Amino acid sequence: MDTRILIACSVLFFISTIAYNQAGTFTDPRDGQAYKTIEIDGKTWMAENLRYEIGDSKCYLNQQANCQEYGRYYEWSKAIGACPDGWHLPTRNEFAQLGNSLGILYSRNDIERKKEHLKNKEWEVLYEGGSSGFNAKLAGSYNQDLGWEGMGAWASFWTITKSRSEYTYWKIHPTNGGFTIWYLSWGDELLSVRCVKD
Repeated sequence: MDTRILIACSVLFFISTIAYNQAGTFTDPRDGQAYKTIEIDGKTWMAENLRYEIGDSKCYLNQQANCQEYGRYYEWSKAIGACPDGWHLPTRNEFAQLGNSLGILYSRNDIERKKEHLKNKEWEVLYEGGSSGFNAKLAGSYNQDLGWEGMGAWASFWTITKSRSEYTYWKIHPTNGGFTIWYLSWGDELLSVRCVKD
């Protein structure tokens, strides 16, 4: 291979690595809890699930120690005000931008692209230890009727976006769609929260 091409490819790889792996920390002044952060495509995300106690938010199995590992779970009405000053609950488009910048976004109507997404396990870049630094935990969710479900099976994150009467959230579900947007017609299910910097 031409040396100049090799050097150019190395530089591009280095720049790409910097663009997607600007790690940092943030301390929430409200309760003193510290969070890892990651900059992806110009946006700074919390790289841990939010743990701020507000309203009827819960810890997994209602055990306080689990909040450190999985964060708290929130109803939508509480999630929209849970992020600290200078941060906010992501919009649907911000989650879409996250997926697009990592090359894992696809239309649910594009069957062939969906097959490719699932076959290549593209969502794994978002997992804990994945190359993006987002460090998603498959922490499941809490259903008011069914109780705790999905631990180890999926991750669900609220967005601030409503579509008519429906609340929207992003879900990482390895066996059912990978990294996709989902809809709820109610807002009382408890899901995880990831804040993004203003």
